[in-house]
Amino acid sequence: MKSRFSLHSGFSLVEVVLALGIFSFAIVAIIGLMGASMKVTRDNEEQISAANVATIIAGRYRELLQAEKDGASPDWDEFPLDRYDQIPGEPASKFESGGLVDAQGRKVSDIDEAAFGLGYLVSKEPIGSSGADLVTCSLQLRWPVVAAQKDKPDEAPVNSYTMTTAFVITP
Repeated sequence: MKSRFSLHSGFSLVEVVLALGIFSFAIVAIIGLMGASMKVTRDNEEQISAANVATIIAGRYRELLQAEKDGASPDWDEFPLDRYDQIPGEPASKFESGGLVDAQGRKVSDIDEAAFGLGYLVSKEPIGSSGADLVTCSLQLRWPVVAAQKDKPDEAPVNSYTMTTAFVITP
């Protein structure tokens, strides 16, 4: 009776080469996906950072405006937006340049210290006869900073994050 397994059993060279080819295609596909997922992760981190900076700027702006309305003299030196008495009474139609800001939302002049280029729209409307004002603030953060400063989107890719918030400044 013959045994089912012979002494010469194993894989042929063609089978080994075919298996290595399939394995290689799988590895190349996985490596290709890793590069794309790393770019998506980096883009998401930048968006989150921009959202955090916009939230910091909007919150600080509200604090400074309220302090100024209350009669205090807040420090506007490192802040990129207009003082309370400089806010137009009607909405602007174009983002004003707020210059450059760092990762903490402070105004900087050196492009090497900057994390984002800043644009903003701010308006205020009186609320009845109460003396309170409704302030609407739209912030647009752009990066990379070098491309954002050029304001020429066809030369370099510019990412942006836009946030709008409104708050009441009481007398």
